[in-house]
Amino acid sequence: MAKHRSASKTVQDTSIVTTKIDAMTVASTTVSGTGEPNATIVIKNGSTQIASGSTAGDGKFLFFVTPQAGGSTITATVTKTSNGKISSASTTVVDNAIVSTTMGALTTDSTSVTGVGEPNSAIVIKNGSTQIASGSTAGDGKYLFYVTPQAAGSTITATVTKASNGKTSSASQVVADSSIAPTKMDALTSNSTTITGTGEPNAAIVIKNGDTQIASGSVAGDGKFLFNITKQAGGSTITATVTKASNGKNIHG
Repeated sequence: MAKHRSASKTVQDTSIVTTKIDAMTVASTTVSGTGEPNATIVIKNGSTQIASGSTAGDGKFLFFVTPQAGGSTITATVTKTSNGKISSASTTVVDNAIVSTTMGALTTDSTSVTGVGEPNSAIVIKNGSTQIASGSTAGDGKYLFYVTPQAAGSTITATVTKASNGKTSSASQVVADSSIAPTKMDALTSNSTTITGTGEPNAAIVIKNGDTQIASGSVAGDGKFLFNITKQAGGSTITATVTKASNGKNIHG
C-alpha cells in the first residue's frame, strides 16, 4: 500500500498598494490621494500630525486641514492591517499666494507714494511706462517712496513681485488735480466801472462787495477776467473768488 506525505504553507500577504498624495498649495484646505483600501492613515506636516483615519474601500482618502505654510512637507503614511506593511507619500506645499497691493490716493501736490503689499518684496513704481521709484516693501508690508509731484491725470502703478514664487500684484491711482492758479485783481477806485484780473482758466468766478454779489461768470481760457460794475463806494472791500470745477478748489483775490 502506497504511503503519502503532505506539506502546506500559507501564502503570506506582503504587498501594499503604493500611496499617492495630491499636490498642495498654501490655499489648500484638504489632503487627498490614494493608497491601500481600508487601511489606517496618518497625515503629518514634518513630525506634527494634522489628520488621521482610514482610506476608503476604493483606496481614496480625503482629510480637511487648515492651510499649511509654503515649503512644508506633508506626508501620508498608510499601514495595512493584515501584514503591518506601510507605504508613504509626500508633497511640498507650494507657495502660490501674494498679498494684494494697495496704494494711497495721490494729488498733484503729493511728494510720496505709499501703500502696502507682500512683505519684504521687490516693488517698482511707474507713471505710465516710466519708472519713478523702486525698492522693497518693509517687513510689515508697508512702502513709502519720495517722488516729484506728478501731473494731473497720470496713472501711477505699484507692482510688487514675491521672490519665492515670482507672483506679482499691482495697484494704481490716478493723480488728482489739487492745484489752482492764484487769483489776482487789479486796483480799483471809486470811479472804476470794471473789475479785471487773472485766475484759473475757464473757472467760475464770483465778485462781491463785502457779502453782496456784484458780478459773476467765468474766467477766460487765458486766465483773464473782466466784469462791468457800477461804481463802488470808497473803502469798500471787493473780493473775486474763483472755483476750479475739476477739484472744487477756490481762491480769493
